[in-house]
Amino acid sequence: MEEQNWIEMKTNSWSIYKLWNDSVLEAKKLRERKREPREILFASELGKSYIDLWYTLKGEEPTNDFTETALRKFDAGIIWEKVFETIYKRMGILIETQKSLKLEMPNCLPVWGRLDFLVGGKLDKEKAKSQIDEIKDLLPENVYQTSLLILDKLPEELKEIVLEIKSVSSFMFEKYLEGNKPNANHRIQIATYLKGLNLDEGHILYINKDDARLLELGVFNPSFATDELEAFVKGFSQYWFANEEPPKEKEIVFDEELNKFAVNWKIIYSPYLTKIYGYKDRTEVEDKFKPIVERWNRVLGRIRDEKDLTDNNRDALEEMKEYGFDLEKIGKGVNSDGV
Repeated sequence: MEEQNWIEMKTNSWSIYKLWNDSVLEAKKLRERKREPREILFASELGKSYIDLWYTLKGEEPTNDFTETALRKFDAGIIWEKVFETIYKRMGILIETQKSLKLEMPNCLPVWGRLDFLVGGKLDKEKAKSQIDEIKDLLPENVYQTSLLILDKLPEELKEIVLEIKSVSSFMFEKYLEGNKPNANHRIQIATYLKGLNLDEGHILYINKDDARLLELGVFNPSFATDELEAFVKGFSQYWFANEEPPKEKEIVFDEELNKFAVNWKIIYSPYLTKIYGYKDRTEVEDKFKPIVERWNRVLGRIRDEKDLTDNNRDALEEMKEYGFDLEKIGKGVNSDGV
């Protein structure tokens, strides 16, 4: 077939992809609600920048809404969440899904949350196998077989836990895998559910969207995550009740878990990026600050490898200090854990 004819056929034929993409955007518009002022925090917002939360609670419309790519990523997460919900339900260990709760602390804004899953209880393996067999034709073969193998290995009595499912990129998955610690936002979110329900254990199940690997990390109550939750809510509430706008975020931060500099994701993904910081979009921020971050991290790498510093390296160290970083503190992290 000649190339021209093939192009014409593709152009004139119908396609599911365009219908799907257009319908996803239409469905999003149907779900959208007008932003209105409120005096309650959502658990999924905790850990984000104070100034973003400030404008959100004021009812400000975003200047930088989710891109189509971001929406597709959310869709991928929802699909995975539904797969696990179906399996847990068929196994008979899904106690409740989308359970709502309200957490109130003294002199703080209340926090409203809705958890993914509450799972656990007694497991009837024969009944569970029968329930999974009923939907065998609806499941991919590998998911079906994996579900049966998991069922055989689970104990018959399961502790009741809160379970949150997060689908992430390979980059973030490797970060959580290496650090063996969940994302700060995620652990604060699940700590809210544990404190609100007076439960002592929750799990965050990370799914690598690129290769379907899983990683499950625990969060406990009480723990440092509970402390982070309380500190965050109290800190923001002080700004709110004083009617004082929180300070802006800095474009570059030092990631203490990875011991290296990074462009601040709280700015990159800010729904008020243009309003607060004056940048057009995420690309403008990254184009401006990513080269600086890479240069600074190379200098930290030389320090780690105990190499002599050049004049250019020393200039970079001065830049770090001018930006407000404590080089003595950062240096200890480099020497002990690497960059």
